[in-house]
Amino acid sequence: MAGRMALMTHTRPSDLLGFRGSELERFVLDAMIFSEIANELERARPPKSTKELVRRKRARWRPPRGMIA
Repeated sequence: MAGRMALMTHTRPSDLLGFRGSELERFVLDAMIFSEIANELERARPPKSTKELVRRKRARWRPPRGMIA
């Protein structure tokens, strides 16, 4: 929730949460929050075409473990 609010208000999520720490810790926290928001927004957006849907599925596909290549 803090990540989406930070995007709308153009502030840092760590400021909204009242986090007190070093600048590096704040940067890492902000990066983690923004990456979660980016993932949520990507999943929420429906694909524009079948081609885009196939690209998304292939980008996440990994072979099963233990499979001999």
